[in-house]
Amino acid sequence: MRATAIIHTYMLLCITFLCGITLTAQNQQKTEANAILGKWITEDSLNVIEIYKEGDKFYGKIIWISPNSALFDINNKDESQRSNFLRGTDVISELSFNGTEWTGGSFYNKDSGTDYPCRMWLSENGCLALKEYWGFLWWGEKKEWQRPPQNHEVYRPRYTSPRF
Repeated sequence: MRATAIIHTYMLLCITFLCGITLTAQNQQKTEANAILGKWITEDSLNVIEIYKEGDKFYGKIIWISPNSALFDINNKDESQRSNFLRGTDVISELSFNGTEWTGGSFYNKDSGTDYPCRMWLSENGCLALKEYWGFLWWGEKKEWQRPPQNHEVYRPRYTSPRF
């Protein structure tokens, strides 16, 4: 009788331990998934993209444009969209986290005016790597974005004109 109680206690401890490991792994995955949230400055330093999450999907929109960059979506394939401001435009859509990277979405390349399938991952140096594909997984362009420095203009309060 006593041996049975010891075995049951041991089994209960094992099950509790395994459940704890599973829950910890799930929480770490959620933390990793949200690691890309926030502001990222593009390679050319002309734009800042803010990555945000809706449900389980990740999106990114242009929140800052350099004074040396185009303000309008002049390269859009749809001529009726060319007068739209780039600021506020979603350039990353529908990405899902698969445990190691964000896939299944698209990237709008404002320079070509085209949507491309893409995937993203965090590189070892802390940069956000984005690969847009031109038809095949091996054919495309890789971009690396960094977090803007704390003194970047994107963090300054916007000037608003006085109200009379």
